[in-house]
Amino acid sequence: MEIRKANQTDAHAIYNVHIASIKHSCSGSYPKHSIDAWVASKSPDFYRNLNDSSVLIVAQEADHITGFGLLNLCDKSIESLYLDPMWLGRGIGRILLMEFEQIAIDYSIDTLKVSSTLNAIGFYHRMGYAGDKKKTHTLRSGAMLECVDMTKKVL
Repeated sequence: MEIRKANQTDAHAIYNVHIASIKHSCSGSYPKHSIDAWVASKSPDFYRNLNDSSVLIVAQEADHITGFGLLNLCDKSIESLYLDPMWLGRGIGRILLMEFEQIAIDYSIDTLKVSSTLNAIGFYHRMGYAGDKKKTHTLRSGAMLECVDMTKKVL
């Protein structure tokens, strides 16, 4: 398993992982119309056009992207962390999250934030993140998703 910074050629594979993960892992926590709107708001171009304050990493096994994450350095927040459903339960999410925590330390970020999807709250709690404040995240399509704000002191 290799963890590395994403490159332009990874965009479509990252998109595919993102869509598959939303449909598989989030469908038990959100209604179908929300999942459909969420999926429709995604595009491979998004992963190609990130600014310098974004760190996009992938987990790769052989030539297959098994997961990815997006860290916003300016906001000190994890914007995305999604896994290919076929690779769940193998520690990839933990490895990606630990990589983000190390990047945060390298950039002297003392506390990381994440707006967790409802299905991932337990994962973040197990990884030492705290918080239970629910909020509504509005997608570009106007659809709204409930999530939970969480933080962890990493420095």
